[in-house]
Amino acid sequence: MRARAAGAPVVHVQHVSAQGTRFEPGGAGRRIHARVAPRAGEAIIEKRKPDGFQGSTLEGVLRELGRTDLVLCGFATEACFDSTVRSTHARGFTLELAADGHSTTANPVLDAKSIIAHHNFVLSRFAKVKPGAEIAFA
Repeated sequence: MRARAAGAPVVHVQHVSAQGTRFEPGGAGRRIHARVAPRAGEAIIEKRKPDGFQGSTLEGVLRELGRTDLVLCGFATEACFDSTVRSTHARGFTLELAADGHSTTANPVLDAKSIIAHHNFVLSRFAKVKPGAEIAFA
């Protein structure tokens, strides 16, 4: 990851739900893809709500790192990603989004590509949206 190569801190936010659900502790839905798996020293924040800040330690960790300019990537574009982007903005952070750094699955109304395109447009009100290759890390 370019963020790691630049020495920027990387913080992972991982959803957790009750036993018997897709996101139960140790469940398949909680696996982080090997390409972005946490490395030693990287914070892992557990969340139970779509908004990565609600009821979690995310804001405290970011403030402790002294970071106000953030880059956000993630899954569930129309749910967790959208909620966390808006909440990040509301907390006064400056945000860049990799237009190609979030994903989702189709739903009965829209295919995944349309959901992502729509959210890149809408979330540009809260963040600078650009291709991931154009994001610089410091």
